[in-house]
Amino acid sequence: MTHRFRPLIALGAASLLVGAVLRATLWWQFGVADGVSVAELPSVLARGLLNDLVVTLYAFTPFALYLAWVPARWMRSRANRILISAGSWITLFVMVFLAVVERYFFQEFDARFNLVAFDYLAYPTEVVGDVWTEYPVVRTAIAAALIASAGVFLMRRWLPGPGGQGTGA
Repeated sequence: MTHRFRPLIALGAASLLVGAVLRATLWWQFGVADGVSVAELPSVLARGLLNDLVVTLYAFTPFALYLAWVPARWMRSRANRILISAGSWITLFVMVFLAVVERYFFQEFDARFNLVAFDYLAYPTEVVGDVWTEYPVVRTAIAAALIASAGVFLMRRWLPGPGGQGTGA
């Protein structure tokens, strides 16, 4: 039974890792200049890890339910292997892309994602035009795609498939 949850564990770990890297990057690029000492970094990372853990639990609940309820025969099917592999790639891509976007957001607004980000959704045409001209969207997307591809490659033994460990019922 535990084998079927290996993709969930791998993606959850990736989510926590991306959050920690983002937090450390924000501290390095902005916190040091604002007087956040290296002695405070473990506390910042620990509190962030707790926050990321809660968000990860909420975000991956639907996937956990899918893995728990899908029949063993479907779990071993080629279609399911493709579905989970593609879903894992999309999940990693979104995680990495949003982490980079959040770094730019922090640079602009001196804050993590907040209601300001949602306020901008009311003006999609203006925002998309501004973002497209001011930020390296294509390079960020390509980098996120490459990182997601590498992540799925590294996770391949945790994903269902030939030779993968995630095929057990």
